[in-house]
Amino acid sequence: MWESRLGPKRRIALALANRVTPGGEALSEARELAGNIAGMAGVALRYIQQAVNRGMSTSLDEGLRIEADLFAKIFQTEDIREGVDAFINKRAPNFKHR
Repeated sequence: MWESRLGPKRRIALALANRVTPGGEALSEARELAGNIAGMAGVALRYIQQAVNRGMSTSLDEGLRIEADLFAKIFQTEDIREGVDAFINKRAPNFKHR
């Protein structure tokens, strides 16, 4: 495939990758990323995954409708209020739904 001939900087520029790690550091970088994701609101992560999965096989208009519907659902959760409050008060959030 043509992607295999692209260098790391070009992959990042094309959004085919979001970071490059030095040799031998990929596992520690992956663990750090996993830890960051684990600290995020679980309900929001589930809706993001659902939006991506459902949106991949639809039109742009339908994908945007899916995203808007799921975004509205997220804003009805306790975790969104906690996230906003934590951001405003410059503290780490304490999400209830992991």
